[in-house]
Amino acid sequence: VKNPEKQLLPDAYAATIENGTVVGNSGMIVTPDGFLIAETASMTGFGDGRCFTIELLKKPGFNPHVNNQLKGNLLSVANPNAGYLHHLFESFFSLLWFEGFDVDQIHVAEGHNYDRMQEFLNDLNISSSMLFKGGPTDLYSADTVSFFAPCSWLLTRIETVQMMHEVLIKPRLKSNVTPNKKVYFKTEKKTVGAQLRKIINIEQLESYLKELNYEFVDPATLSLTEKIVYMQNVDTVLSTFG
Repeated sequence: VKNPEKQLLPDAYAATIENGTVVGNSGMIVTPDGFLIAETASMTGFGDGRCFTIELLKKPGFNPHVNNQLKGNLLSVANPNAGYLHHLFESFFSLLWFEGFDVDQIHVAEGHNYDRMQEFLNDLNISSSMLFKGGPTDLYSADTVSFFAPCSWLLTRIETVQMMHEVLIKPRLKSNVTPNKKVYFKTEKKTVGAQLRKIINIEQLESYLKELNYEFVDPATLSLTEKIVYMQNVDTVLSTFG
């Protein structure tokens, strides 16, 4: 069929499906009765073979191999997109929403998603042995498959911001800290978009900010705890997104 003229998305949804199947590393889930649920990660990474496309799944006779069923509850936060912010919003925040939930394995995509989720788990003092790394063309079934989708990382819900503050920031705040820094967030090492999309007059802008005594920081080089502690000393923040 033709693509729909209008796409309707829920504000957010979370689900645990018995005998669910994860489609490759795309983040798409198949229910036992044949419904395909596409959460945010499945909207990215299609063009370069990092995961199955919906068009491929619809082809007659396409019947990819399903690996052996995994025991226990699989939390799927797989995201084939290489962008650091994508992994933060679509994988890490999803993980936090399931805090306290009985999870046996955490399904991630190979590559950047695996590396960054490993970093996040280390920051939370959670063993990275829980990570289950899927390949682009493998399908995995599990006793139960859980997932959370915020619809789009551009439409972050206020509940997510509040949850992040309660879980991550509030326990680490120090009441006696007086902010006194001016910081310019310069995304470089892990943010693919900053390498592909350059702002025309970026050198002129950065030269001006240095004259104003702004400190240049790449936030992706800091651990989660370092970010939170560091931001307590910051009075003014500027950033540009490539």
